[in-house]
Amino acid sequence: MPEGQNPFGLLERVAQRDEEEREHVSCPRPVLHFTSGTGWINDPNGLICENGRWQLYFQHNPFNTEWENLCWGSAVSEDLVHWRQRDVALWPDETGTMFSGCGIVNERGLLGLPKDALLYFYTAAGDCNDWSKGKMFTQHLAYSLDGGETLVKWGQVIAPLGKDSRDPKVFWHEETQSYVMVLWLVGNRFLVLRSGDLEHWKQTQDIELPDAWECPDLFELEDDGGEKHWVFWCADGYYYIGDFDGYEFSVRQGKRELRHEAPLRGPDLVGNRKTGHQPGLAAHGQRGKALHRMMAIPRELSLVRRGGELAMKLSLPEEIAGRFCPVPEQALVPQSAADEAAINLPADVKRLTYRGEKETPAIFKFSWPGESLDPVSLEMEGISLKAEPENGRIYLGDTVYEAGEKIFDLCVIRDAGVIEITANDDIIYLTVEISGYDLGSPVEITAGAEVSLSAGRYVPCGGHEGKAS
Repeated sequence: MPEGQNPFGLLERVAQRDEEEREHVSCPRPVLHFTSGTGWINDPNGLICENGRWQLYFQHNPFNTEWENLCWGSAVSEDLVHWRQRDVALWPDETGTMFSGCGIVNERGLLGLPKDALLYFYTAAGDCNDWSKGKMFTQHLAYSLDGGETLVKWGQVIAPLGKDSRDPKVFWHEETQSYVMVLWLVGNRFLVLRSGDLEHWKQTQDIELPDAWECPDLFELEDDGGEKHWVFWCADGYYYIGDFDGYEFSVRQGKRELRHEAPLRGPDLVGNRKTGHQPGLAAHGQRGKALHRMMAIPRELSLVRRGGELAMKLSLPEEIAGRFCPVPEQALVPQSAADEAAINLPADVKRLTYRGEKETPAIFKFSWPGESLDPVSLEMEGISLKAEPENGRIYLGDTVYEAGEKIFDLCVIRDAGVIEITANDDIIYLTVEISGYDLGSPVEITAGAEVSLSAGRYVPCGGHEGKAS
């Protein structure tokens, strides 16, 4: 806790365990999904890629496995897989607890800081701790002069706009030569503000978007035909495609849902790449252990046209996709002598067993190249998955996901305690918590005629030939 800050409000909500329970800290963890050393995490914040280093900050309660005492946790990676967790970057103070925000590079040398300084906008959530009682939510700025290792609080940049206004996202709009901030106000309402110096902001729009709620983001993406579009995105996975002139966003295509009931939270994009990388949050965890919840696998965003409309595509970045190599033949074997060993299915239903390896994630890709859309199923420790492509349904245990369209391809990534599912060229996306953490346990696969399957195994370091296709 920084000197001079009152710790008592934090201490009242600290969870303490006896020495003999320390084994909870070393509980099973996923390989591809970031987890904190201990405590609670939620929204990803302040994502920046600078000098080959990926900076990840996140809502964090280091003292308990419940939502409370929110700080900014901090981690850094050079490959989007291996993360080094750092000390807490922002602690609660008399202005409030540290709610979500964003990060940018000070490319224009503003605020009297060098151009390589990293700038962070965040919400100080007043009245959310004992020493900010009666205060409103306000938007603040912090900076780092050591590559994101430590953050220094600058101060308030926007006065209260509403009791709970929060989650600032800031970016540079080249066409109008101004910084832009989008901010959640209340309900389905969001604000657009502009600034030339990052200190003084002027509101230019108050927009209401159906069903949208908190953690907004506004960014430009190209579609598969090279045309550019603006996307307004919010925490619950709804997104709206339209136009943005630097002052106001106008919806051109109505609300789309990125996924259905997948617990992805707090979208925040790394803005200094042509396509955004978004390590969203898979709201999963190990109740009763010393940590709760994990980050989803980073995804590369783009737009594709489907049936006359635009849809968001969430692809694996090459940094991760390139780490999966095809499994050896002995790892994917038929369950009966009547089945062929080939991966392409024969006329009859084929049952295969994938022999997993300890602490090694796997990827399974199914496609239906012919006219027949026969179902497939995967039985693994912790969950049963079945896809019925003809009617667009995915069954996850007792839960049914309605895709709203036929399914023509399916990808399943298995990690400890979680699976991620994409379909139809990655425009359908699901994350699902599972109770199975043993990646060495088998996966039983059943598939019908004309279904093609490929499987890949995660390789921690380079050196393998090719990747799972």
